[in-house]
Amino acid sequence: MFEWLRRLRRPDPIDPQLWRETRNAVPWLHALDAERDARLGGLAARFLHEKTISPIGELSLDGQQRCMLAALCCLPLLEFGAEGLHGWSQLIVYPEAFRVQRSHIDAAGVLHEGHDELIGEAWESGPLVLSWADVLADCESPRAGFCVAAHEIAHKLDVLDGALDGTPPL
Repeated sequence: MFEWLRRLRRPDPIDPQLWRETRNAVPWLHALDAERDARLGGLAARFLHEKTISPIGELSLDGQQRCMLAALCCLPLLEFGAEGLHGWSQLIVYPEAFRVQRSHIDAAGVLHEGHDELIGEAWESGPLVLSWADVLADCESPRAGFCVAAHEIAHKLDVLDGALDGTPPL
């Protein structure tokens, strides 16, 4: 089916048992009131309907794990809305932190090249990239104050106005 046609169709709601399992697996969802929980469920259903989730290498993600990723990615959109899902179509999930080659020219005109190890990345005009191991670690330690999925979605919100500059259209 054509991608644009698939997006026109309304997403099916998430199976209630699957949503309960997801809520149990994602500690930040435990405190949501019924209205916000329903809104998040709708956003997550839309995420699962519109986004391609691509596990890399030997990583395999079942339905509950995909739903968990959708819920985590949509949590920052709870008050912002579904507009936060615009402009990208794929979530790439690595089993662990991943290495990327970087190059940049400093103020003196010197080219610097090297590798960085990342747990997440949001490409300005492309996919969202996450480390599954770090997503799980965030959920196991919710009081640590970090969620890589929410962090990367914040970058996606930032770029909605056309510039990745720290000023999202709020």
